[in-house]
Amino acid sequence: MSGFFPATIPGGRSRAILSGAAAVSLLLIAGCMSQVSYQPAERVAETAGTADAKKRISELLLRAREPHVTSVRPTDDYLQYFWERMAPETIINPVYVANVAEIHYSSVSQIEVYDNNWVFVWGPQKESVEKVNFSSQEDARAFADLVSSFRTLAKSSVFPPRPPQGGGIPAGPVPVSVPKGQTDSAKPVKATTRS
Repeated sequence: MSGFFPATIPGGRSRAILSGAAAVSLLLIAGCMSQVSYQPAERVAETAGTADAKKRISELLLRAREPHVTSVRPTDDYLQYFWERMAPETIINPVYVANVAEIHYSSVSQIEVYDNNWVFVWGPQKESVEKVNFSSQEDARAFADLVSSFRTLAKSSVFPPRPPQGGGIPAGPVPVSVPKGQTDSAKPVKATTRS
């Protein structure tokens, strides 16, 4: 009895060779990620000034290849960026879903730069990771430098301490908002009940 091996099926050997060649070429095209031996410069934000460094990190993220970053909000303590992706179930009529990512500089444990321009920013104990793909190795390294330098500044407490926020809940009654262009006298009168 002949088995179901490629050699016993008519034309199976050539199919096996072609599928093997296709798999090898796919691996070569996609490439395997390997980490670049790179030590980020930790003084970039300090020497360039934090305002310029924030502007630079915003520019880098806005031209990243993946994720598709729509806006960036850099602060002294963290980097917040908004990005969108297409919902997988909406291929015919695409719907884009908004996402937000935050990188808290003081909790960054490691920054990895890869040869295919990916940068992985790891959180505490490598429990979380933010991944950004850039169009060039220069941009990837510049991003790693900036995140690393803000991490150094945050850990050295160069930034003044922030006052406590109190959880965002106001201490007293919330004031009634006034529409733009109106004065307090134009507010509606509080309704009363009749007895």
